[in-house]
Amino acid sequence: MSVPLAQIPTPHDTASLTLVEQLVQWARRRIEERVFRPGMRMPSIRKLALDKGVSRFTVVEAYERLVAQGYLESRRGSGFYVRERLGGAPTAEIRTIAAAAPAPATIDVVWLLRNMLHTGARPERSPGLGYLPARWLDGDLITNALRTLGRQSGAQMLGIGTQQGFLPLRQQLQTRLEELEIGASPDQIVMVSGITQAIDLISRIYVKPGDAVIVGDPAWFQMFGRFASQGARLVGMPYTPDGPDLDALESLIETWRPKMLVINSVLQNPTGT
Repeated sequence: MSVPLAQIPTPHDTASLTLVEQLVQWARRRIEERVFRPGMRMPSIRKLALDKGVSRFTVVEAYERLVAQGYLESRRGSGFYVRERLGGAPTAEIRTIAAAAPAPATIDVVWLLRNMLHTGARPERSPGLGYLPARWLDGDLITNALRTLGRQSGAQMLGIGTQQGFLPLRQQLQTRLEELEIGASPDQIVMVSGITQAIDLISRIYVKPGDAVIVGDPAWFQMFGRFASQGARLVGMPYTPDGPDLDALESLIETWRPKMLVINSVLQNPTGT
């Protein structure tokens, strides 16, 4: 779906900008936010002109300005491509965050925060946010469950419960784990409110000051503070388009002998891969 140029979100007022300047600002923002990544081919002149409702000459001039500014490079007969810019986003290398010593930032946390909270009109296209769209969730199921609880005696809802979690649910989890050939009794299962609480609990028990912990680079930013508060050293594991860089991971393990590896096995936040 095409987006009228006047509706392109920018950090500044675009009323006084020409169409070329608005288009340049739009492209620069997406390059800086890594929507358009280094090496990626930009939309063709014809397609972008059609999508934005401007002339091809406007797109050509905007692209040429972006080339002059170092954001794009022109490849004869192929089109315009996003250029790798010095001082920009970190490249996919083996990088380390040392908690005890000053070091250059290896993960652009500001960029992660801004983009995780910037869902736009299509939140389902922003998997890095970490939250699923409401229409994907079982809202009706929760509503019915709350109504059922409301008809029961309030006495059972006034207790503090157990530290490990609701026993019938832990028993159901035991059954589910048995289907996966994992033996665990309800006494061995501890329920948490989410992955952040789980990471915090595990780090307090197993991670000691000076221990190395491997995390995805980039990764869910909240875990950094959790491990840093335990005095751990965070080691970034780079990603490839197909997932974790296994060769780099093997090298990191041999070098650092980490106490723990934290990885998203199904959907990686915040990249969405």
